Amino acid sequence: MTLKVKIQFALLVGGMAVLAGLLPAFLALREVEAGFANTVLGAPTPDAEAVAALADQITFALWAMAPGAASLTLALIALALWMHRLIVSPLRGLAGQFPDAAQAAFASPDTLDRTDEIGQLSQAIATTVSALDAAVQAGGTAATEDTDARYLDLLTLAADFVWETDMHGRLTHLAGALPEELEASEEDYYGHPLQALLSVPTDGGTDRPLELDSRRPLTNLLCCYETAGGEKRYCRLSGHAVFDDTGTFSGYCGIANDVTVDLAEREAARILAYDDALTGLANRTLVLERIDQALEARPLSGGDVAVLFVELDRFKDINDRFGHELGDHVLREVGTRLHQLAGPQDTVGRIGGDAFAMVQSNAAQPEAAEHACLSILTSLALPFTVENQSLELTASLGCAVASTDDTGALDLLRNADIAMYRAKDEGGNTYRFHETQMAAEMRGRVAMERDLRHAIADNQLEVNYQPLMQTATGSLTGFEARVRWPRQGHGMVYPEEFLSLAEKSGLIAPLSASVLSTACRTAMSWPDLVLAVNLSPIYFLDDTLLKTLVQTLRDSNLSAHLLELEITEAALLSAENTALFQFDALRELGVRMVMDKFGSGTSSLQHLQRFRFDKLKLHRGFISGIETDPSSAEIVRSVLQLGAALGLETAADGVANKDQARLLKKLGCQTLQGPFFGKALSANRAFALLRSKGIMPGAPKAERHL
Repeated sequence: MTLKVKIQFALLVGGMAVLAGLLPAFLALREVEAGFANTVLGAPTPDAEAVAALADQITFALWAMAPGAASLTLALIALALWMHRLIVSPLRGLAGQFPDAAQAAFASPDTLDRTDEIGQLSQAIATTVSALDAAVQAGGTAATEDTDARYLDLLTLAADFVWETDMHGRLTHLAGALPEELEASEEDYYGHPLQALLSVPTDGGTDRPLELDSRRPLTNLLCCYETAGGEKRYCRLSGHAVFDDTGTFSGYCGIANDVTVDLAEREAARILAYDDALTGLANRTLVLERIDQALEARPLSGGDVAVLFVELDRFKDINDRFGHELGDHVLREVGTRLHQLAGPQDTVGRIGGDAFAMVQSNAAQPEAAEHACLSILTSLALPFTVENQSLELTASLGCAVASTDDTGALDLLRNADIAMYRAKDEGGNTYRFHETQMAAEMRGRVAMERDLRHAIADNQLEVNYQPLMQTATGSLTGFEARVRWPRQGHGMVYPEEFLSLAEKSGLIAPLSASVLSTACRTAMSWPDLVLAVNLSPIYFLDDTLLKTLVQTLRDSNLSAHLLELEITEAALLSAENTALFQFDALRELGVRMVMDKFGSGTSSLQHLQRFRFDKLKLHRGFISGIETDPSSAEIVRSVLQLGAALGLETAADGVANKDQARLLKKLGCQTLQGPFFGKALSANRAFALLRSKGIMPGAPKAERHL
């Protein structure tokens, strides 16, 4: 009999039992209904006996319902117990057999003899367990190997290669990309130590052997290996120790992932962020970080920290003369020499342009910094040979040693920079240590630069004019323009105090253009008198000079032949080809070119031969004491004779007394200027002087004769 039929039969029997129990109650209720209709509804006024009879019928009906309710309850309980025995209990018994089945100890249950669905289910479970047991007994090893293979396949998908070793670190398994890159089979490396394949890179550039002795887990350990083609590749190694069921160490297992591309990308990003592209040295950002690191480590190391700021002297001249490509070669060579002089814990970087820095950490200061400065000056003094060009360089160095007052890397680097400027102001090719008052001086320099910039923009500069006297006639032949700066709060400031700053700060071009414009407009009112204007060596090579001068002459209507441009030998020492082009272009405009301060340089004769000057002006140093020093007089005589032989006019500056003036006239000097003939005058006083001498209308002529 099937389980379904059994359940249907049980429900039928239970239902009949319930009906049998409820039948008396049903009949009693019918009697109550008939009595109620006759007694209550049928009679107009029910009598007492009829009502009492109806109450008895109701009581009987209630008592008749009790057996029916009890039979219903008992039937339901009996049905539930029978269903539990028939279905629930056998299924629970089968479920309890599964843990034993997992251990191949499945016991045949009593339900196997049943012919219903429970019996069929028991037979199917028993058959399945028997088949599994047979499979495990017959092919357990194959199943295990297949599972392991699938597990390794999954690991290989998640990693570039999988590895296992025995307790001695010798490979027992190696799968994935590594054998392919080594161009060998997995078996070729079985029995070999993993350390023979992988090593660990270090900061020093050398690789150390991989260590597996600690039995500790490895997590993303950076390792490297060399492929069959000689390429060095990197991987991240992870793994852990393996122990058997008894807790005995049996080896290691793990995975590795190739990170060669990632490391290359990170290195490229690091180079962009921290390395100078031209020299390969540290850039400004990395230099500041290394200073910070050295300052933080100072309490532990016990040594001092020093920063050396190195800036090449007149490096712009090399770029202008030979081009930026050769200049870049020089900068790379400078970086190489500085790096060779650095200690193992030092950092050398390029701050920008021609400025370098060296960070000394954990050293005895200031001795170490001073020794490094001397070594750097000596090294840079050696000739630089670039593309068959032999160049000589000098540098200005500033040193700053960390103290308790320093607040950070930027302060230390700034202090070294300030000290470097002191060395540069003193002529370069030397070094200076930072001193407290230098910061105040630098602040003063910054304030002066700011005020000078405003003075140029607001036309606050004044141009004065110093008389030029002609020795042959004793008459006034022109004026030399001299710039002055009435700085608010500081009084009158003279060129010696601010021209150098203007050159270094890039203000020399607008300053010179302003002086040229003012002086030419003033000279236009003079009757055919010479106007001499000094040009800074930097402005002489400026690209804007020619255009500015042409526009100035056009605006002022000054004849070009009345304008004399004075340049010193320094303007010709660098970028000689550029200087020659500029020189010839100026002469083509019709202006006269004057070599100023002749004799103060080292190559004057060579420049006189190559550059076609119109006038040669003696340095005032030769004039001082000429009337009492025969050797000075002979030098002046020789220079004046040289000028005459070359067809050049001659002039002398700094004439202080009558004796000097008469001797210079006797020696053949054609133009004189200096305190003896008058200091520089404002434009109004210069006009007054011209009127007093009768050169301009308004006063009788009264020239000053020698």
